[in-house]
Amino acid sequence: MAFDQQSGRIFQAKSLTTHHELSQGVWDCLGKAELHPSALANRIHGSTIAINIAIEEKGARTALVVTKGTRDVYKIGRQNRPEAYNFSFRRPVPLTARSAIFGVNRKDCRLVAKF
Repeated sequence: MAFDQQSGRIFQAKSLTTHHELSQGVWDCLGKAELHPSALANRIHGSTIAINIAIEEKGARTALVVTKGTRDVYKIGRQNRPEAYNFSFRRPVPLTARSAIFGVNRKDCRLVAKF
């Protein structure tokens, strides 16, 4: 989506994700909206590919690196509930298993882990 501040015109385009070349979808949208990149002062691009990978659980195996001693904070989350009076509320399932969360010393800038 693009917005021309001078004319108030909104340009919008959508295209399918091109898995083999992710940038192609961006170029397709610019073409459909008849916009040239040099005419844009700011660019923001959104893609559903990351969301789809998370939902479908088809992405690469991942790990989470945290400060040593805070490994469980990701699972525990905040101590409050977003819906305090909803007795059916369930926290979302973490995207990374506890076995794939690694704590490192803050001074340590390298981590070697084997899954």
